[in-house]
Amino acid sequence: MTIVYAEEKLKDCLEEMKPILRLHYEEIAMYKDKIPLDPDYSKYFLLEEEGIFHAVTVRDEGKLIGYFLSLVTPSIHYSQTVYAVNDILYVHPDYRLSGVGQEMFRFAEEKLKEKGADVIAIHMKTALPFDSLCKGMGYDYAERNYTKYIGD
Repeated sequence: MTIVYAEEKLKDCLEEMKPILRLHYEEIAMYKDKIPLDPDYSKYFLLEEEGIFHAVTVRDEGKLIGYFLSLVTPSIHYSQTVYAVNDILYVHPDYRLSGVGQEMFRFAEEKLKEKGADVIAIHMKTALPFDSLCKGMGYDYAERNYTKYIGD
């Protein structure tokens, strides 16, 4: 097992990421009967070109096994503070509880700090929590979010 953490451009790893995004969606998505997986990749590419979207990947022997994808921008509420708001993060189930997640967090933190981030905000589904990882990495429990499907 040779684990490599890297910054990558979405355009360079998207095709390899798509099957993992599907696994991720199946594992954690709410309202799957109403909301299909349908990322707007063109918007991601635009955000990447503007330096807002940031991708960290994890590979084992070259095979993609995880990612930590964030949006990095000054906060609307605190304009002098740059927030890295995690869009999605995932580690393949075969690699969970192996330390890969912790190292991915450490690597992402280092790279996001280099990009000027002051704060990292992580969110997670309550059905698949990883609170112990966040707490162990020094994150503060900060907010609660609720969702309600109101579409047709």
